[in-house]
Amino acid sequence: MNTENLKMIPVADTVDMSIWTGYEDVLHSTWMLNRRGAFQVTRHLPGKLNDTALSEALVALGGRLLLERHSWSSKGYVYEFDDAILSLSSNILSIAAMTKDFALQLAEETAKHFVVKEPSDKKVTIEFCYAGQCGVARNSREIEAPYWESIKTNYPLSAQEELDDLTSKAKPTGGRLILFTGPPGTGKTTAARALAKAWYGWCKGVYVLDPERFFGAPAYMMELLTDTESNDDDDDDDTETTDEEKTPAKWVLFIIEDADEYISATSKERYGREVARVLNLLDGMIGQGLNILMLFSANMEPSEVNEAFARPGRCLRSIDFGRLTPEEAIDWARKNGLDLNRLESAAGKTIGFRNRSDFSLAELYELLRLQGEDSVPSIIAELPEPVML
Repeated sequence: MNTENLKMIPVADTVDMSIWTGYEDVLHSTWMLNRRGAFQVTRHLPGKLNDTALSEALVALGGRLLLERHSWSSKGYVYEFDDAILSLSSNILSIAAMTKDFALQLAEETAKHFVVKEPSDKKVTIEFCYAGQCGVARNSREIEAPYWESIKTNYPLSAQEELDDLTSKAKPTGGRLILFTGPPGTGKTTAARALAKAWYGWCKGVYVLDPERFFGAPAYMMELLTDTESNDDDDDDDTETTDEEKTPAKWVLFIIEDADEYISATSKERYGREVARVLNLLDGMIGQGLNILMLFSANMEPSEVNEAFARPGRCLRSIDFGRLTPEEAIDWARKNGLDLNRLESAAGKTIGFRNRSDFSLAELYELLRLQGEDSVPSIIAELPEPVML
């Protein structure tokens, strides 16, 4: 391999330093920044890697394994070719090659060995993250998620119109923040799952289990953001690349529920540093070059949200998930088979902790469930009178 303009780090040093989080990226950046004239390809490869098959394919193309790093949460590889370097870490593929054709050949060959499981009609894959003892812990699993069109009639008309537009977006414009506000039981969580399903092709859903750590610990935040870097920044070298070579990473939608304490009007007084990091992540220096969106769900009224979060240019969409009016509740009952007499008798009376004429979605489904239970005939058999011996 021609190393005339290439600064190489001894393999012994890479082994000692491989315990550093993100070291593969540092190593690969050193190669790329010092190898002038190379074609650069960076891609996000979703799915699960078949390690053995990829190794055999790259070796067949003349590759030599230079660095391999396995941890409990991720895998990383660096392959050296006569005229190229390939780095793969956290599903981010980076290639520097002396010819465009060979760079694209390596990218296409690597992509073949990632198995992508498409979402089923009823589910979507969500990645659940939290701060573990050895860094970010990630657990991806499928959860129930409806198509938006199948549930839209559960919501007030204003929310339907907002979500119709939001779920149809192919890429975000006009802000990075999405706000779901409204009383408990109005369907905010179900709508978030439907949104993740609608955006599955271009955006990965990540549920943050410990937002207090995410916003409160910079090291944790930066580690969780490592796989969201885009490829849109200008390069300092003379290499010219096209859209075909520069494929940005898949977008990430961070979902944070029960976020009242962070986005309320008094949040800055209680969580000044955390709130500042949130805002900086959305449109400040921290968020520059990151393909990220954030969805905050809170049990509050829109008027209670801090203006710094709701301002245009920062907030992509603010949706109020209010209760259904009596008229909307009647329309819902007719469409879903709920007895109107049962609905009328419940209006204005106490169901759980309510005493109103309007209805939350959870209350309507509870009435429907009770109606189903009442319709089941009794199966208790009449026992004969005991015989006295």
